[in-house]
Amino acid sequence: MKCNDCLLVIEEYFDGELDEHQTQTIDTHLFICMACSKTYKRLQSEQNVYNNYQRNIVISPSLRSAIEARLGEQIRKPQTRMSWLEGLIKSLFNTPNLVPIFVAVSLILVTVVTTIMVMKNFSKLEVNKDPVASATPTATPATMPTITKIDGITEETSPVILEPLPAPKITITKPNKLSRSNNQAQQLIKEAEGKYLAAITILSNDAQKNYGQMSPELKASFDKSLRVIDENITQTRRAIRQSPKDPVIAQYMLAAYAKKVEVLQEIVTINENFGN
Repeated sequence: MKCNDCLLVIEEYFDGELDEHQTQTIDTHLFICMACSKTYKRLQSEQNVYNNYQRNIVISPSLRSAIEARLGEQIRKPQTRMSWLEGLIKSLFNTPNLVPIFVAVSLILVTVVTTIMVMKNFSKLEVNKDPVASATPTATPATMPTITKIDGITEETSPVILEPLPAPKITITKPNKLSRSNNQAQQLIKEAEGKYLAAITILSNDAQKNYGQMSPELKASFDKSLRVIDENITQTRRAIRQSPKDPVIAQYMLAAYAKKVEVLQEIVTINENFGN
């Protein structure tokens, strides 16, 4: 992991907002990088200052009574019946700047589901390709008749003959089924890649707005991250053309697309703050 990538998410890491994989990656980077480790320790020091700050404020009885009265008024007010989800959807579609972002987020969600389907489809391909010969039925040999003598009378016991056991049913994986699974997996990869590209196009257009108003340091950091991600995308696409059935390469390619979407979303968020 590079220092620029670490510094972009170190505050989220400090707040515990990253997933387990990202947390482990940053743990390793902080262990070996002194510069990023100092930045993390500075965040810890700032947090300690806030936690230990003693405010010499005394709440008077009159102020407490006024606060309780205001709270009582708020509780007695009739609440609107509109659900939060309905209000969120209306606010999204009533705000022109947020409509492309809403569409991009929808595409990303669909792409995540498609990516999961790709990985599950690849896991089904790990089957035994060699056909197994069916077992031949076996039978227990007949026992010879036994002769016994009881009070001078000879009796002959009939032999017991067992019926042959049926052959066990063995499922044989056919080559055409395996090739069909390969084709489905490759089709899912193409669909996921197409959805990522559509989301990247929408977010790239929004990212250009107010992009020039960023500080030179922040803009250079984003440009460098995007160049590295684009290089990874180019390399993984070239590799997957050479080995289209390799699930590991497909996973790396889709992860690179997801990382670019994440960086573009961060740029769009910062641009909105400049616009306001």
